[in-house]
Amino acid sequence: MSNLYTAFECENKEQLYNKIISGVDDIRPLLDFLDYAKGSLVSIEKPIQSDETFYEYVKQLNKPSKSKAQLLFVNTKYVPIHSTSVSINLRDDVKRAISEGLNAGASRAFLTYHDKSIKKNVSRIDDILKFIGMEVIDKMKYIEADNEFESYRNQNIFSGAFTYPEYKDSMLVHEENNEIKDFSKYEAYNEFTSYLAERENESLNIITDIEQIKSNLKLGFQHERQEVFGCLLYDENYNIQKTLNLFKGGIASSIVDTRILFKEVLKNEAAGFIVYHNHPSGTTVASNEDISITKRISKVSDDLGLEFCDHFIIGKEQVLSFAKDVDSMLFNNIDYILDVVNVRESDSKYKASHEEFEEKENIFNEQFEELCDDLKLNYEVEYEKFEKTYKEFKENTPKSDLDSYIDFWDDYNASVRLEYLYWNDDNSVFRFEKAIENSTIESSTSQKSDFEDAKKTISNMIYSNYENYVKAVISLEKGIDDIDVLDKVFREFMDDDDLTLLDEKIDSLIEVAEKSVVQDKKKDASKENINDKSKSDLNNNEKKQTKDIKNKDLSL
Repeated sequence: MSNLYTAFECENKEQLYNKIISGVDDIRPLLDFLDYAKGSLVSIEKPIQSDETFYEYVKQLNKPSKSKAQLLFVNTKYVPIHSTSVSINLRDDVKRAISEGLNAGASRAFLTYHDKSIKKNVSRIDDILKFIGMEVIDKMKYIEADNEFESYRNQNIFSGAFTYPEYKDSMLVHEENNEIKDFSKYEAYNEFTSYLAERENESLNIITDIEQIKSNLKLGFQHERQEVFGCLLYDENYNIQKTLNLFKGGIASSIVDTRILFKEVLKNEAAGFIVYHNHPSGTTVASNEDISITKRISKVSDDLGLEFCDHFIIGKEQVLSFAKDVDSMLFNNIDYILDVVNVRESDSKYKASHEEFEEKENIFNEQFEELCDDLKLNYEVEYEKFEKTYKEFKENTPKSDLDSYIDFWDDYNASVRLEYLYWNDDNSVFRFEKAIENSTIESSTSQKSDFEDAKKTISNMIYSNYENYVKAVISLEKGIDDIDVLDKVFREFMDDDDLTLLDEKIDSLIEVAEKSVVQDKKKDASKENINDKSKSDLNNNEKKQTKDIKNKDLSL
């Protein structure tokens, strides 16, 4: 890979920047490309011509997991225009990924998946894409055990032997049909454009020069293959003091530590700040995670009395402004809101969807807290298992993937607590009503009140002490008073998830339990007889020894 600095006979970014501002002739190709890059970049990537080229792109993405695949969308020339990770087991996430590809203008796709992924779910993505007329050109399977990828088209470990339909690897073409050389793949390109954005934004005003600031940021970070999160600090006159790149993450996210952000803001005594980050996919759709971190920064800013002006998402086609396109109410620089954003209240399409997300999140948190409290109180051993399972789940699932958290809770609630670990009023009513369906209770008005009272009483009994409820019903219905028999029947009943108190199998359980108790009592009695005989023999021996000693003493 060619180095950007050496290509223009420079040693570092400072020297190259000085050449740019001096306007020397040999820097003209780079200036042409930078001017082009400030506009809307439809595509600047290299076409995927073979499984080898596909593999080169795959290496740059996160490796797929059992539950997550990678979709790489391309245009008619097989040039990548959007990539995204997709949860293959979640229909909504598959829909989201395909929607992003269509919005980006994709006509074909490449799929990378884990060899342990559920095959029917991988095939479902393939089928959906075909149904809407988007062909999957090739699929790359990641074999984790060997840390290798296998091309579906080539039916072998990637080799470059299989060639997709040939396309020209041409230069970039500007609207005026002038050829422009692409420098974005040169080594140190991203380092230089980040530095260029920093220098060009110095002293610009966030009110009067905001479009120039956004243009510089787009130039600086649109080609980054990892998310970069940074901030612009400005003084009381709204002039930019400093640009800071704070965090660098993966393909789809970066870890944002708000403590470090506010440490820099306070240390530099800034009057206010703007944060920014890029989306390597090239799109500027704000995710729930983007909105959540913006809200956290907004709250802390209010608490500290700092101006939080805006949050930019940088893509290949544009720079999204949270204040203008998402929710202006998150920001507290009134001059910026009135003069730049020109709105007092946002009607953004993101606002409604995020409110729905927050509502679901609040409901989930309440139910989840109830689950944990109940497990801690009543099922200590089970809670320890749950805590370990949940910890592993959280390590592999981002907080923004709320649907997965809700699925986790539902699955756990159904598989572990249902029937015997957790009895709420709804469960109790359901089981009681099922019993009523098989009874001969008359439905008169006078009896209805008694019925409701009885149902409520039994429901409360079930909720407070399910074991005693089961034993009481069996004792009354089957005439069993032996507590040992009831203990055995209850244990067998709890071990069989399909068994109900109305099941005829209960009679079999009682019969087996009674025989078992009789056998246990016989064993206990036998042990007692043996012990009594041993004690008797011991007493006789002691008496004999005492008598012998007395006779011996008399003879003496």
